[in-house]
Amino acid sequence: DWAACETVVDSLRPVWGRWLAKRAGRVSHLVLAHGDCYLSNWLVPRHEASGSPTLIDFQQAHVDTPGEDLAFMLGTFWTASQRATHELASLRRYHSRLDAPGYSLEALIEDYRWGLVRMLARTVWDHHNGSPEAYWRPKLRRVLSALRDHGVVYAPKLYA
Repeated sequence: DWAACETVVDSLRPVWGRWLAKRAGRVSHLVLAHGDCYLSNWLVPRHEASGSPTLIDFQQAHVDTPGEDLAFMLGTFWTASQRATHELASLRRYHSRLDAPGYSLEALIEDYRWGLVRMLARTVWDHHNGSPEAYWRPKLRRVLSALRDHGVVYAPKLYA
């Protein structure tokens, strides 16, 4: 697992600035990202008729790509079988509700993959920052699985 982590994290160094500058420079197809999109940051009514889910705890809110929070939720919490069953449909549903002319589903999937790479870096940071292994290890496994499924771990130059 660590060799795969090092490969992906090392691939970020030369790419990070170029990719981010390209996206931020045109200030398009960006959203307000939650930044800490865990299930525990959602308030969900017991009965659908009584309201809508509400996202709380905006301490890490920032402008980012539409794939950022999706990668956080789907890539770090869902197992491979859950992703196989629900990932593409979830990405399609999210894309269908974006008001982003000219932003294709393929662009969202690319941003989602980039978000997965960033989640891997964040999980490695969690480990080095002293988070308990019970917290970061399951996330690491799920993110690596998602990256492998998207062909990113074995093709880190995808973002070069």
